[in-house]
Formats: sequence, C-alpha cells, structure tokens
Amino acid sequence: MTLNVIPGSCASSRLSSERHENEASSVELLSNPLSAGAQGKIHRVTRIDGANRKGLLVKIFEIGVPKNLRETVTLISQSGIQDISACIALRALPLFLFNASLLGRTVSGYLMREVQGRPFSDIIDQDLQ
Repeated sequence: MTLNVIPGSCASSRLSSERHENEASSVELLSNPLSAGAQGKIHRVTRIDGANRKGLLVKIFEIGVPKNLRETVTLISQSGIQDISACIALRALPLFLFNASLLGRTVSGYLMREVQGRPFSDIIDQDLQ
C-alpha cells in the first residue's frame, strides 16, 4: 500500500536531521494496520522514497489532522530543538504531517517513530483502578 504524498504538504516538526523523517514523496506501508481507532489507523512503514526504513509508523486520519496536533508540530518546529536525544519524551511526536493520495482518495496523516512501551490509555486505565 503506497501513500503518494502531495508535493508541498509536508509540515516537519524538525525533530530529526534525516531527510526521510522530515519529508517524503512516497511512503510504502504494510496493508494491515497495527491499530485502529475513532480517528484513524496506524500502519508500519516499509519504505520511504524507495529506501527500506525500519522503526517508523504512519497514522492516517479519516477526517484530516486535528488542529491542535498541527499547532503542536508548528510550535515544536519553531522551538529550535536540535538534539532529540536530549528530549526523549518527544520521540513519540509526529516527525512530519502530510496530505497524500491513498487508494484513490485523499488522506491526511503523520510519520512517527515506533516507541516501545504501553499505550497511554492502558496506563490511565490502570491508574483509575
């Protein structure tokens, strides 16, 4: 399954110095989502612009990128953070937002790193018990 990114639609958080983590023209995904929810689905990335990539995921939204997420990415990109290893909690944030064509329809989404751990919703549920 291939996302054909609309030229000029990538909005980078600048949390990486790697080109493929700031913009892309095509992103190949595994067909079966790792998870799905009310906002959309998360897929594992296999290739970006023809090069094999590991440890990256894409979230595809059913109805556009939420406004507060776009604002967050913009604020982070303007913050001047140069060394993501100094801000480990930011590793799960979007690397870049995009609009793309997928299976004949226009979608929005973002590229992110795969981060090991428990889902935040599970942590909250456990704390409430």
